[in-house]
Amino acid sequence: MIKDLAIFPITKNMCAVARNNILLQDFEIKYLLSPSFLGLGGKDICHVDGGDESGKYITDYSHDKLTSCHTLFVDYDENIKEMAIYKEVIEAALSANVDVMMSREITKRLGKTVSTQYDSHTLNINSEVDRLYSVRVPVVTVLSQGVRVDQFAVELSLRKHFINSGYNVSQFGSSEASALFGFQAFPSFLFDSICGYEKVLKLNKHIKKITEDEKSDVLILGVPGSTMKINDQLLSGLGLIPFIVCNAVKCDLAIYCLYYEDFKEKYFDEISNHCLYRFDIPVKHFNIANSSLVPDTSSETPKENYIDLKSTFVFDHLLNNTSYKRHKLFNILDNKSATALCSNVIDELSDNVDELR
Repeated sequence: MIKDLAIFPITKNMCAVARNNILLQDFEIKYLLSPSFLGLGGKDICHVDGGDESGKYITDYSHDKLTSCHTLFVDYDENIKEMAIYKEVIEAALSANVDVMMSREITKRLGKTVSTQYDSHTLNINSEVDRLYSVRVPVVTVLSQGVRVDQFAVELSLRKHFINSGYNVSQFGSSEASALFGFQAFPSFLFDSICGYEKVLKLNKHIKKITEDEKSDVLILGVPGSTMKINDQLLSGLGLIPFIVCNAVKCDLAIYCLYYEDFKEKYFDEISNHCLYRFDIPVKHFNIANSSLVPDTSSETPKENYIDLKSTFVFDHLLNNTSYKRHKLFNILDNKSATALCSNVIDELSDNVDELR
């Protein structure tokens, strides 16, 4: 049975879901809901993510539209900070027997968990020997500099391209919305308060088993969390989860998603070196997001401010620069650029097949 899906609110991450709705498994998007005060009703989602026009339109939230669906997915939007809005929508869904799925960020901010059949499962592995096992398939790892860098859009574009090219894909996603597409969200123990060393060993065994059970040709890892802090007031997780994931599974090709800025090539060198020395991952593919980050530490409660951009702006001010020789830059929300990136990934993995595990 195909279930009607409502998404609230429509964030950059959820735009990636809408743009890749053809990959959804057992779900069909019925409504992309937004609070009416944001003025997004009737607009294409390109007004949110800055990409090409998609033909996917946003609808102002109403109780009737919500309760006409089977499942609600709730994400956190930095533009909607009043938690009462989310609580009202979630409670309305539950009272109407609508299944509720929530992102990790909104769960954390609400301070409670809605238990549904879609919850991330836990895995208990007692290892007799402390060791890491090789994953038998090529591994593509997608890293990020933070939120709003279109990381999930990259993961879904890769998935679509590999599947359309005839490959059997195993995949773990940075977003809990991964469950909508039939691939894996990371197991909940990754975010529990247990020793990082133990997490590496458990995750290594878990991912190895998934690739064997699914008999996959390639593994795509969309790694949750930022690889680094912004500053001493905005820690962004200190890169601990990427450190655990990258130690659990060795990468063959990495893509790094970062905020737009007027970069010199030396900046990409520094990011690549950071990933090499901390995560043992050389990076030469960079997704330039339709967002720019402006940290604000002037108040008692430091925060991240974001400037939303369009793909055309990113190309005009950065990606049309032909002086970058050592790195490959792209914008995943531009269809031509996304196709070029995905084709390049497959070509590089194919050219280096003798060196892959």
